[in-house]
Amino acid sequence: MINLTKQKEWSFILEQPANNGCSNYFLTLHLVSRVNKDLDLNLLKILVLLDKHRQLKPVAKAMGKSEASISKYLARLRLQLNDELFIRHPHHMEPTDYLKRQLPKIADALEKLETCLISGEFEPENYEKDITVCLPQTAQYSFGHLLAMDLMELFPKAHISVATITEYTVEEIILGKVDAQLHYFNDDLPKSVHQKFIGYAPAVVVVPEELGITTLEEAAQLPFIMLEIIGWKEKEQLAKRAMESHGMVINRIAALDNVSSVLKLIKQKSAATVLLEYQAPIEGYNFIRVPESYYPNGWPKIVVQMKQSHRHDAMHQLLTGVIAKYMCA
Repeated sequence: MINLTKQKEWSFILEQPANNGCSNYFLTLHLVSRVNKDLDLNLLKILVLLDKHRQLKPVAKAMGKSEASISKYLARLRLQLNDELFIRHPHHMEPTDYLKRQLPKIADALEKLETCLISGEFEPENYEKDITVCLPQTAQYSFGHLLAMDLMELFPKAHISVATITEYTVEEIILGKVDAQLHYFNDDLPKSVHQKFIGYAPAVVVVPEELGITTLEEAAQLPFIMLEIIGWKEKEQLAKRAMESHGMVINRIAALDNVSSVLKLIKQKSAATVLLEYQAPIEGYNFIRVPESYYPNGWPKIVVQMKQSHRHDAMHQLLTGVIAKYMCA
């Protein structure tokens, strides 16, 4: 039996039997103190779905209810939260400013709850299937071996593969051949691929330590040797444009497709390159962060991509958590 009980400051605590591994699991929904009774989890799910679809019909279909029932539930929520929640327009519904502020917290809490319930009986130490994770070459160079060790410890009976991303990795995710890949958020991916946000990717300019350079302005005076690999060139260009927008002229003299080769060459040529902050530290090199303020839309988002049908799977949730610890939150 699951109950949502009101606590001080109108957070809610999920009460479950201790033997399912999720006792005392807090759902910090931060709903306003005007709530006058306990909330039904299904009603909260309606808010998330209605924000996604902006119409009653697809929400009713997803919930297995009639449109009239969804309207009735929405009316109940409006009374409980003392807010209109959604404003009707001729062809769609739009969330109120209040609901826009609450929705990310509600969606996150519901996802964590669902994960908690699914993973309660899962025993990673007895998982015996193959696990394949794909990383960009930059991440493979920096922590691929550490990630493999983590996964071998967490899933001792599984066969672990940590591979480098290729142009076919997304297709292999959809086919179930790859369990997860670390990448940038990509609006162009099909809906069959779920993208779980785990952090940001601050770009850094990397220079040989012996040059004694510590500022972007100084580093921008050097020739640049760029890393040119799948999924990276666009973001490297983004960092380059960000610096150029602040008056720095980047002289790109060469490009290589291997991290080790780039690092060796910038040593030999007293040059610089652009990498990501999660790669620090590398002995013999200085890392100089490109400030977030240089980017019109902020630092690029990093996600774990997986098959949509696996997003609530216990193994994939654990996999995401292990990968996420290497990112800048």
